[in-house]
Amino acid sequence: VNVSVVGATTQAGLTDSPSAVCGPFPSVEGANTADLSTCAAIQGMRWVQVDLEMRTSVNEIRPVVHDVQVHWAY
Repeated sequence: VNVSVVGATTQAGLTDSPSAVCGPFPSVEGANTADLSTCAAIQGMRWVQVDLEMRTSVNEIRPVVHDVQVHWAY
């Protein structure tokens, strides 16, 4: 699972004028704990959009996301 994030000052801005993409952050052993404080493009943004890219090379296995948490601090 690769995680990428964009930000905007308004909800509509996520579609109309999103920030530069931050990431992708690859998973390590099935978990991804990306530190978004290093992403200058989304600093000060009120809205964030998290995009997940899931892949597998085994036909019988399908990746599943159980939850996504974003912790924001000022």
